[in-house]
Amino acid sequence: MKQLRNFKCGDGEFDPNQDPDFSAAMKKYGGMGEDELINQLLISVRNSRANGTYDPSQMQGYVEMLKPHITEAQYEKLKNIVNIINGENV
Repeated sequence: MKQLRNFKCGDGEFDPNQDPDFSAAMKKYGGMGEDELINQLLISVRNSRANGTYDPSQMQGYVEMLKPHITEAQYEKLKNIVNIINGENV
């Protein structure tokens, strides 16, 4: 099971050491396994929908942003989860 601490910065376009949000996310989620990360995603979506701030297109953007940094299998799984969350046909 992959964890965020194994995250690789693909082509050097993004320097995680220069991004405080990324550093905070790594501290919060870095040690979590896949199931825990999915659970946290679902909690976050539920809370965002409850307060009216959930944006399906923004979520799709996050998935595409992560694509160069995760395996193809991880990308497909994440894309399918987000499609289900967004109510799209998978």
